[in-house]
Amino acid sequence: MHDKDIATPSRTRALLNQYGFNFKKSLGQNFLIDVNIIHRIIDASGIDVTTGVIEIGPGMGSLTEQLAKKAKHVLAFEIDQRLIPVLKDTLSPYPNVTVINEDILKANVSEAMQTHLSECEKIMVVANLPYYITTPILLRLLEQDLNIDGYVVMMQKEVGERLNAQVGSKAYGSLSIVTQYYTKTSKVLTVPKTVFMPPPNVDSIVVKLMKRQSPLVEVKNEQAFFKMAKGGV
Repeated sequence: MHDKDIATPSRTRALLNQYGFNFKKSLGQNFLIDVNIIHRIIDASGIDVTTGVIEIGPGMGSLTEQLAKKAKHVLAFEIDQRLIPVLKDTLSPYPNVTVINEDILKANVSEAMQTHLSECEKIMVVANLPYYITTPILLRLLEQDLNIDGYVVMMQKEVGERLNAQVGSKAYGSLSIVTQYYTKTSKVLTVPKTVFMPPPNVDSIVVKLMKRQSPLVEVKNEQAFFKMAKGGV
């Protein structure tokens, strides 16, 4: 096992050089290089040896390896084919990780959960979400009503504030309505640009969404509700 965490500037640079990897701006790739932030994310998620974790956009595995040390199984979806051999290398010490080279917006998440996470007592999504598709990812997972207990996810600060916005505030809108219908939302921490490589153009926030036992309000037709709400997202 490598003696240095992936989430350090030196190890991340070494991996970039080793694999000749260039960031794709179109995929919104910003890798975490601060293990303390990662530990705070994991602590907020409350995962343990009974938990199955879904990660979206593992990158080089900086968050994934720390999740693997605590969770029963980690199921990671990575769209970038170039990162698959990197992840195979960095995550080789962890047999409880499955990486699927697929777009989360097209993947059959329910089937993958059944295959890899069926023995887990609870399921959490813990991820540094690709900022350019944060909203579509969350809406898709919520709309499918999967057996997911909660989410602890990093995203663009502006989007996170919309998720957590109160009725009547300037940030409150369609995204707030949909997420708060299904989940109780709370802010975990604000994350500076400096803990990423390369640094993003925006500040980030980690938000926790925990599934409600029953929706916030009764809706007779959820499909119509989602269609109406998504029209304004």
